Amino acid sequence: MIHKLKKITVFYPDSPPETKQGNDSLGDDLLPDLSLTPQYIFEKADLIDAS
Repeated sequence: MIHKLKKITVFYPDSPPETKQGNDSLGDDLLPDLSLTPQYIFEKADLIDAS
């Protein structure tokens, strides 16, 4: 099986974009109790196998 690196780029109105991958946390000050990772998002979307 070929594994391709999955990344998510977050764009902000007042700062440079940030690219997240793997288990990098995606969070926001407006939703402090919410934390997602690219790995979780891609698994839930059935784009990659959970491992």
